[in-house]
Amino acid sequence: MNICGEHIFYQHDENGSDAFQISITADVLDIESVHFLAKTASRSIKRVLPNGTMPVIYAAKMGMPDAIMKILLLADMPLHFRGRNQKEIKDVFLRTHGYSWWKMCTEHSEYSSIINEILKSEANINEIVALSQETDPNGFGNLFESSHAKVRDIFKRNLVFGERYEILTNYRVVTSESVMKMCALDWGDRIAWEEFASKESNPQAQVSDAIMDMERVNSTKASSQSVNFSHPHREVILYCCLKNKKAKSYKELIKEMDARRQFNFSVLYSQRLYNVHIFDAKSIGCNGDLLCLSFEKPLLTLQDVRLATFKCMHNCACDSL
Repeated sequence: MNICGEHIFYQHDENGSDAFQISITADVLDIESVHFLAKTASRSIKRVLPNGTMPVIYAAKMGMPDAIMKILLLADMPLHFRGRNQKEIKDVFLRTHGYSWWKMCTEHSEYSSIINEILKSEANINEIVALSQETDPNGFGNLFESSHAKVRDIFKRNLVFGERYEILTNYRVVTSESVMKMCALDWGDRIAWEEFASKESNPQAQVSDAIMDMERVNSTKASSQSVNFSHPHREVILYCCLKNKKAKSYKELIKEMDARRQFNFSVLYSQRLYNVHIFDAKSIGCNGDLLCLSFEKPLLTLQDVRLATFKCMHNCACDSL
């Protein structure tokens, strides 16, 4: 490799095939050669084979080992994995691909262990949602609904968030102004944050104290809670941002909590804030702590109420003219 250089692996024969394509389509397979070239000739494994199929799909039909299959599948994913050490919340980074992910999840459940490994070790929660929402080559369908039952169960296991929420795949994860918004089923304890906060002896206590209290309550409940949730679920919207006192998004969520802590708003005018959590931000691919607010769905925050009230007053004033 060092003597000959990388270019030798991309030279074509008279049929236009390079070394990797020749090795994987040979009448007599040499698995070690295929594995070596899959790791070495990274550009080749992203190209369609002369027979018109993507390498990973051809390899799946040939029943090749998991070690080779994972390399080939990662070469043709519908998004770039950002890792788990980001300093800020970012949206999913999509890329062009040959629909290998769709075909593997819908037609080759025998490789479900590889799919599980990729979701578990490579993807963060918003990337898993995006992967579950992939369409077929014609732009139709939904991967989560179309995948094999075994693969669908893998998605569900990897979509558990904070040991109590199941992120829903029929809604897109929205990232706006450093806040991530996700729709989820809450399978945890039904006590709401306002109910907990109303029991405080000092209604003017600092919000940071409320966060610490909720952390203790949630951690106690989570420790006695299995992944097979026993509580009846409810649909919620999760608002998540990195815990950073200087960030505007963090300050806005704190204001929302503070106002709800001090005033008893009617559910007729504002959806409930069910719970406040502090999670490890690695679940969304970031470093540090993650502040997560669980709202009743459909969501109507106090900011939405203020805007709606302003528009109503403006329209009423116009109608009176």
